[in-house]
Amino acid sequence: GGRIGRVTGLLSSLLNIRVVMQMKNHELQPIVKGRGAKTFKKWLEELTVALTHKSVAEIGISYAGTNEWANEMKSLLQAYVEKPISVLETGSIIQTHTGENAWAILIRYNS
Repeated sequence: GGRIGRVTGLLSSLLNIRVVMQMKNHELQPIVKGRGAKTFKKWLEELTVALTHKSVAEIGISYAGTNEWANEMKSLLQAYVEKPISVLETGSIIQTHTGENAWAILIRYNS
């Protein structure tokens, strides 16, 4: 469960539809859908507002393709965590499934 089907992925790519997903109860669930990069930027703004009310232990960013957007996210998110944010390229096996320009933000909260 939790995987995006091939047809859905292809259509999303052709129509420039962007999807932000979260892992919840061991399943990927879409939380935001839209067209173009504005979708991500709006979601990232909402995430930063939510992080102001939480105690964040660590943040990591994983990316496929170029690291430009990952570094932009790092700059915005670093204010919400004391530890330096790790930015790492996703392994080739995962990139085969995600394609170019996919990324993930991993957040660990203090208990």
